[in-house]
Amino acid sequence: MYTSFSKTFVGFYFAKSIRKRKIMDGHKINQIVTRWESQGFTCEIWKSLPGKGWSHPGHEADELFVLLEGEMEVSIGAKKYHLQVGEEFLVPAKEPHTTVNMGGNTNRFYWIHK
Repeated sequence: MYTSFSKTFVGFYFAKSIRKRKIMDGHKINQIVTRWESQGFTCEIWKSLPGKGWSHPGHEADELFVLLEGEMEVSIGAKKYHLQVGEEFLVPAKEPHTTVNMGGNTNRFYWIHK
């Protein structure tokens, strides 16, 4: 399911089943959102204040974050991933995770989920 999007991204790496990829530009972000919505996912824009975030024991379906502004760190187990603006980050289904805004300003990101 995810490999069909490979033409849309520039550079990516996998860490076990976790995926982090750089999206080329804002226009491509909109295309990605449209594709996920067409597959039944909900795409919401969220914000976190500096030093704030949330945690979840794991959702029933895969979820993604796309950082639009600011800074964001996603922790899965002992690993921490620092997202850059324009990166898509996949959290596999049922994987406990935490997000936090590590920056000095409010961040904005897409939360893509079922």
